[in-house]
Amino acid sequence: EEKAYPSFYRTYSLGAKLVGARVSKKFKNEFYEGTVTAYDAKEKWYNVKYDDGDAEELDDAALKEKLIFVPGTAASNGKDCINFRRKFLPRIWEVTHAVWTALCDEHKVPKDNPTRLGNIYRPDDVCMSAEPYSWNRGSGQDEDEEMYDEYSDSDERDEALKSMVGIEDRFVDREETVHDSRDFAELFLEHLFDSFGGKERVLNPSPVFFRDRIEWPKGWKAKKKEAYAEAFEGLINTFCKDPPKGSYYDSYVPTKDAASVIKKCLDKKTSSVEKIVDEAGGFGKNSKKRGRGK
Repeated sequence: EEKAYPSFYRTYSLGAKLVGARVSKKFKNEFYEGTVTAYDAKEKWYNVKYDDGDAEELDDAALKEKLIFVPGTAASNGKDCINFRRKFLPRIWEVTHAVWTALCDEHKVPKDNPTRLGNIYRPDDVCMSAEPYSWNRGSGQDEDEEMYDEYSDSDERDEALKSMVGIEDRFVDREETVHDSRDFAELFLEHLFDSFGGKERVLNPSPVFFRDRIEWPKGWKAKKKEAYAEAFEGLINTFCKDPPKGSYYDSYVPTKDAASVIKKCLDKKTSSVEKIVDEAGGFGKNSKKRGRGK
């Protein structure tokens, strides 16, 4: 078993406690999900049954690479958790897309508008600005002051530092997923509006930011991309007030109506974010989703 450090490291126990965990395996460009049904303590093998009926045995290393859901009995914080990269990040973008769709609906944007396809322009600087601080805690990217508060003994602190879990290998519970999804969506849209550089930046991203681009659907030609960039610029101008005259940077601020839509979508009282997270599956009774295994 791995030693559990403060909750934001998200370690989990190996062995019998992982019975009930969910895995995802890629086969011929498709992902198939399954459940850990048993553990052989003597042989240290996990029996995995996939949702289509197929089954296989995995050792610790193979299982770790495929885990997408860890039950609370195995997680260091005692709560059901999902994998950061494979499950958590998709939830973040589903919430962001939901707010974007609500903005489009409120402003009666035509259903065939290319920006409704979910391909939100994601400049690297905007994505980084929207990342919650908790994503960097314990990732090894910085020396967290809380580490020194938690461990006064230098040997214990060194051991804890070695056990830090990389950001993409972490597991996140439902409460954190809801909280970070709400924060990320709000900050992403705020910075996207504030720093939007016009359609030219969408088509010709800055070389400084390697992810300052949109993931174009396969088969999109230059003409279709240009149409998207123009449509995206049109929506920014619809959702936001004109930038102040004479300003060095184009600083767009959401109109009163747009700001109201964003607030309503992310308001804790409406539980909209919670519904998206729960309907998407990944936690508890919703951890099992339809799929095939191989």
